[in-house]
Amino acid sequence: MLCWGWNRYGQCAVEGEDAVTAARSAGDDAPAAVVDAVASAFDTVVVDGRGAAYRCGRGANSARLVRLAGLPSRVIRVAAGRDFACAVLVDCRVACWGDNARGQCAAAGGGFVAADSPRVVDGCRGAEIAAGLEFAVAATPEGAAHSWGALDHGQLGRPGAGVAPLALDARPAALRGVVGVACGDHHALLLDRAGRVASFGLAEFGRLGRPAAAAKLPGRVRFLGGAAAVAVAAGGADEGAVADAAGRCRSGGQAGRAAAQAHGAARRR
Repeated sequence: MLCWGWNRYGQCAVEGEDAVTAARSAGDDAPAAVVDAVASAFDTVVVDGRGAAYRCGRGANSARLVRLAGLPSRVIRVAAGRDFACAVLVDCRVACWGDNARGQCAAAGGGFVAADSPRVVDGCRGAEIAAGLEFAVAATPEGAAHSWGALDHGQLGRPGAGVAPLALDARPAALRGVVGVACGDHHALLLDRAGRVASFGLAEFGRLGRPAAAAKLPGRVRFLGGAAAVAVAAGGADEGAVADAAGRCRSGGQAGRAAAQAHGAARRR
C-alpha cells in the first residue's frame, strides 16, 4: 500500500512527518494484499484479502495500521467521513464507528461509537457504502438506497430525522436499481444499473450537475448525447463526476479541481 500527502495525525501510516511528499509504502505493518482503501481528511482505512480492516490516523491515534478487532464479520467495503467510518460486511450488514454527534454512526443519543465495538446499523443491508462529512449513504443488494446522519444541507436526499437509516425515494429521478453511491462533504450521487445518475444535497458551485431546485431530493443528472455512466465520484467540496462507456469524463461544479482529500492512499498491484 502506498500513501502520500498531509500526515499530521499519521494518516499516511508514516511516523514523525507532517507531510509525505512522494508516495511511500505504508511499512511492515501494512497488510500484504489490500483490496479496498479509503482516505478521509484525518484517517485511512484499508481492507485486506481476508476481510480484515485496519486504520491509522487521528481516530486510531496511531501512524501504524491498527487492526479493527471488533467487527462481527469479514469486511468487503469501507467508507470514511470526518472522524467516523463505516464498513459493509460479507453478510451485507453495515457497521459504523467513530464520532456520532450528528447520528453518522446511526446510533441514537450522539456521542461516540468505539472502534472496538462498532455499531451494526439496524434496518439496513449494504452492497456499496459512501460517507460524507457527517453522513452516510448505502446501496442495498436489492437496489434501494438508505441514508443517515447530518441533515442540514439536504444531503440525506429525504425528509425526516437523520439517525435512523431510511430509504430514499429515487423514483422522481427515474432511477431503477441503485448500484453505486458517492458522497462529498454535503452532497451525494446515486448510480443505477442503466447508467442513470441522481444527485442531492448542497447545490453551491454547481456540484449537483443540475438546477438547484428541489436539491434536497434525488434529481436526475442528464448528460449531453444521453451518455450512460459507469461510475460516480464526489469531491469533498467540489464536483460529482462520472465516466460513460466510451471513457469520456462528465463533471459538474468546479470542473478541473481535483476530487481528492488532503492525503491519499492506494493499493499496489
